[in-house]
Amino acid sequence: TLFIKIGYELFGSVLEGFANRVNRGDGGRYIKYELALNLLFGDFAYFILGVPEKIVANTTKNGVTFSDNSYLTIALDYGVIFSAVFFVYYFRLLLQIFKERLQLIFLAVYFISMATTNAVLWNYWLLYMMALLVSSLERRASS
Repeated sequence: TLFIKIGYELFGSVLEGFANRVNRGDGGRYIKYELALNLLFGDFAYFILGVPEKIVANTTKNGVTFSDNSYLTIALDYGVIFSAVFFVYYFRLLLQIFKERLQLIFLAVYFISMATTNAVLWNYWLLYMMALLVSSLERRASS
């Protein structure tokens, strides 16, 4: 039961942090998502090719500019079609590499952090290290 209590406290803490990150009092996160979606779907060329960085940086609402969502960042940079293909391939690749329960929990946290941060700029180093660790363990197990 101690293990369950510790797990509940950790999981509850993560959920509370996630809820606070998404539901800020100023509505900033929703405004950021709205800005990105309006830019992507406001022009067919932006939908296909992405939005020029200067336009993204200069588009504001209530003093808020877009940030903190890796999925939308890739879509804004490269277009919705490329980003959809990229993420489907990327997630399938990750799920083929990481198959153990603990690894899948790690990936779930990674996918959530991609939605709530600009993790695409720095999380790949964590995945790289995890892949090296997994491959090292698999080589040891097979020898």
